[in-house]
Amino acid sequence: SDDDGITVIGYDKPFRLDFKKLQKAIAKYNEVRARFAPDSQLDFEVWPNDPKDNVATITLELVPKKGDAIMLDIDPQGRFIMPEVEGNKWRLLANRGAKSVALKPIVLSPGSTETDRRLGDLRAQCPAMLVISNLGFFERAAFGAFGGCESGSVNIFTTSRLPLAAAWVEEGGRKADLPIKRYENADGVSTSYRLPLGDKQ
Repeated sequence: SDDDGITVIGYDKPFRLDFKKLQKAIAKYNEVRARFAPDSQLDFEVWPNDPKDNVATITLELVPKKGDAIMLDIDPQGRFIMPEVEGNKWRLLANRGAKSVALKPIVLSPGSTETDRRLGDLRAQCPAMLVISNLGFFERAAFGAFGGCESGSVNIFTTSRLPLAAAWVEEGGRKADLPIKRYENADGVSTSYRLPLGDKQ
């Protein structure tokens, strides 16, 4: 029902994401936080799908079935913290239409940035990312059968909002390049890089 979803107001075909998915994503992150990134914080990012869209003009508001709405504080990078609320009868209302924006989790520890990530942060982010992804039931089952986020047999990529020339992982004096993918369209370029979550060396 509408009371269980995330909705964008003012459009005939609004963007939707089940609010319960966000709650589940937060729970999955909390399950692995102490193990991988105890000092980290889980934020969500709102990404305009049109690079020419201005994230500063996007608004998000949590509206309960009864009671007062909560306006979310979105920073200049499009990030926000999902507040703790009771129950799941909420709607997230935004001023965008269907397929015009996407929500993504991002986990960062103090001192880390989008271009300088701790591997532990990425490992804590993966379960939340999986919950929000568009993978179908059978794809999720196959992913889990291969070991999920800690699998060394599955290539897991994450998208950067910044165009990247290269990506690599460093530990001590060792450095290894990571595969990247570029997606070009009429509006710009997005870049994905492989997460070495299952790498043991």
